[in-house]
Amino acid sequence: MPRQKNEVEAESIRVSLTPGILDYLSDLVQTGLFGRTTAAAAERLIELGIKAEINQGTISRRPGSLRAGLSVRQPALADAAPMADSPSSKRVG
Repeated sequence: MPRQKNEVEAESIRVSLTPGILDYLSDLVQTGLFGRTTAAAAERLIELGIKAEINQGTISRRPGSLRAGLSVRQPALADAAPMADSPSSKRVG
């Protein structure tokens, strides 16, 4: 079944990734849970990362900024320990 057109206006950005990260994105695509392309997997991970930071209080949710039908709370990702170099790992308190 074809995917419905995104109702929210989107902007394209260019991201440079190492071959290793591209391999991980390919692995995620193979699971069938993150889209059909590496670009779709990257988009999904960015969205999940932003939701995790909203849940941790690093940033505030902007009304209408997240895809309809998806809750902000993503326990599997939001409750995971932050990566060593992520902004949330540098918070004090």
